Amino acid sequence: MSWEQWTDNLVAQNVYHAAIFGRDGNPWSCKNLTATPAEVKAIEEAIRLQKQDIFTSGVTLNNEKWAALRLEENVLVIKGKDDKIKEKTMTVALTKQALVFGCNKDGTVQANHVRDATEKLAASLETAGY
Repeated sequence: MSWEQWTDNLVAQNVYHAAIFGRDGNPWSCKNLTATPAEVKAIEEAIRLQKQDIFTSGVTLNNEKWAALRLEENVLVIKGKDDKIKEKTMTVALTKQALVFGCNKDGTVQANHVRDATEKLAASLETAGY
């Protein structure tokens, strides 16, 4: 299965913004989501090291500010802070080799749905050795 097929799978489940990045920050496949390697690497480090300061500093993706809502083992949930993204909630799941990003387009898709779909994809990647 190609990387694009994995992200297409998320988009088909109403996860509008979907991406897979290597743990080094480089993109493998992105649908409606842009991030620099440095932004992705900062998120990877926050999840891996369980950095609690992410709750005060937040996250920046594509020059947009996000607030950290939850930080769990291998999962970060963030919410848009800027006016144009305040209805968006994103889940980032860490695997052995990658980060899976999933985000709703607006408030019509529930954050829990996005989280479930994103974590299932991450689990599938783990099973496949990624």
